[in-house]
Amino acid sequence: MEACSRAGTTSSLWAQAINLSRLVFRFLLELLCLRPTLLKEFKIRAQVDSLPMELETLVGTLPGLPLDVLEVILGSLEIPDLIRAGSICCSWRAAYTSLRDLGRYKQSQTPCLFYSSKSAGNNVACLYSLVEKRVYKLTLPEPPIRSRILIGSSNGWLITADERLELLLVNPVTGEQIALPSVVTIEHVKPIFDGSGDIQKFELSYYTGEKVYREPEIHDRNDLREELYFKAFLFPDLSSGSYIAVLIHHPYYQLSFARAGDDKWTWLPPNSGYRDCMYMDGVLYALTNLGEIDAFDLSGSTVTRTVIVGKVKDYIYESMYIIPSPWGGLLQVWRIVDIPRHEVG
Repeated sequence: MEACSRAGTTSSLWAQAINLSRLVFRFLLELLCLRPTLLKEFKIRAQVDSLPMELETLVGTLPGLPLDVLEVILGSLEIPDLIRAGSICCSWRAAYTSLRDLGRYKQSQTPCLFYSSKSAGNNVACLYSLVEKRVYKLTLPEPPIRSRILIGSSNGWLITADERLELLLVNPVTGEQIALPSVVTIEHVKPIFDGSGDIQKFELSYYTGEKVYREPEIHDRNDLREELYFKAFLFPDLSSGSYIAVLIHHPYYQLSFARAGDDKWTWLPPNSGYRDCMYMDGVLYALTNLGEIDAFDLSGSTVTRTVIVGKVKDYIYESMYIIPSPWGGLLQVWRIVDIPRHEVG
């Protein structure tokens, strides 16, 4: 049984190496202006022990390719193949690390389905690859991923809220984790302590930058986690080489943001009703449920707000998104949701 298992593993590794090599060779043939039929010869002769003379020479020179050339090649791979390529040799590992750590990996990825399961364990996340039609099981750091709720995903990172209501960025591929500012630094949230100095409950205030709507309410942890968080984003900040986290939260779908290293969330009044946002060239564009677009300039020490699109409708029942257009403008995308007439107040 052990021999069969080893043979199966060896066969699987060989098959993965062949598939990865085909991807790499495809780009090398273009870069080095070699004849395209070499790839076909490689596919045919991969079943035997010999390779064409040109391919033998090519294989021997792979580790010695310049770093920038390797980055071009590896940067065109899907994430699973990129990780496999990083384990081939030292120079490939260096290219993989450079792409990962310096944010140079720009290849659009086929979406993966992220989920957890009781049978896999509390700290194990599952990624189903639509390309490979297989599941990857990834062990993530504490707290257990099954105890968190997912409120956003951006640029390969997941934004999660744990049982303490604290927000954590986690990269399911690398296992890296970053804590965002505490929930008690959000403008509308105040902690209530017990006699031991531990947080027992939270007070949530119901006001915007324009109006106080009602008296504050007291929530326990579980209730507030479901009530408070709507959507979160993580945007690369090219000016600082770091990131900006943006949170749409209750009450009334308001905005707060935090830069890398901040110890608190910064509230962005006075508007509310936000549904989506995007960040470009130091400006945060935020879309409301009435079709308004507010532009917040976050590039300076003082945040400024400009209304670039006013109210479009009085009542909107669509799910709404904001995206950049190919010509450099902004587009609103509305997904129609059918509302039965008797449910419209």
